[in-house]
Amino acid sequence: MDRGDDQRFLHEISEGRGRKKAKNLLLAMLLTSLLPLPAYSQPAKKVKSIAVVYNNRSIGMLPLWITADAGLFQKNGLDVKLDFAQGTMASNAMVAGQYQIGNVSAPAVLGAVAQGVSLKITAALFSRLLYALVAAKDIHDPSELRGKVFGISKIGDSSWSATQMILRKLHVDPSLVTLLSVGNSPERLAALMGGHIDAMIADPMDVVTARRKGFPVLATQQQLDIQYVGSAIAMQGDFIKHDRETAMLFLKAISEGIHYYKTRQEEAAKIAAKYLKSNDTEAITSAVSVFASTIIPNIPVVTPGAIAPIQEGLAKSGSPGVKELKYEQFVDNSLVQELEKQGFYKQLYGN
Repeated sequence: MDRGDDQRFLHEISEGRGRKKAKNLLLAMLLTSLLPLPAYSQPAKKVKSIAVVYNNRSIGMLPLWITADAGLFQKNGLDVKLDFAQGTMASNAMVAGQYQIGNVSAPAVLGAVAQGVSLKITAALFSRLLYALVAAKDIHDPSELRGKVFGISKIGDSSWSATQMILRKLHVDPSLVTLLSVGNSPERLAALMGGHIDAMIADPMDVVTARRKGFPVLATQQQLDIQYVGSAIAMQGDFIKHDRETAMLFLKAISEGIHYYKTRQEEAAKIAAKYLKSNDTEAITSAVSVFASTIIPNIPVVTPGAIAPIQEGLAKSGSPGVKELKYEQFVDNSLVQELEKQGFYKQLYGN
């Protein structure tokens, strides 16, 4: 209304003729105030930014990559920056306090805790050993491995620990082989094909490639059937204590990523191909199926049975202080258990 209209309206009210009109106007203003704001006007959801370190660029990192790529971190109010650091460099960065959360190897965490660092394994993304044993074309039995050169990533990481566990399971003394640091599973396979090493442990994707190239698989992941925390989410102890909400949201997002992995394997394979820069559909699809069906648990709780072989292996290898560690010193299942108590996993999987 312009100035003239305002004056006429006020005059009508003063004479009693505009009362109905005024009542209607006030009612309209009240109803308008109760309408929801458009989406772009809604108060923004608080977003927590956090950097996360991970320790290899193989298909074993797919749960983390899926969670990021499918927008599940953002869904849970997290802005996550993923940083890569090879092998034990990732856990070393956590030891130095550079990261609060990491997707790292369990052996590296135990080694750090034994030295007085406050790190906790809060989730086991893998509950069974993911590796198979692959050898050079002239080796056909585990007994022939004595005196040979094994390719691993780094001393003290999961490939080092897993190699020793597999050798012991096959009745081969680990002290009778030479361990050579060459890289993750893809780099180890390249070294094997180039004749630089005699044997290696391979992830499910590289097992397909090795067989295709004629390299013998001396023991499959299913034949070995070893409980093992092969990929762990570790967090700083103080972070869990002082920023528990963020820690919980991170594990909630990762759990949703695992569910995506298991229930949308075709999409999971496409995400793997993107991060690995690979068009080997056969190898990726086969690996995704193996991980989803036998290696990755629905609920990523850390079980004593899957952590004990790691602690025993480190102790036998002479890692100082590891044998004396108590389970609760390096494992904190409370976050996953709290999600389970809330019914989160039942709602996620529908059972």
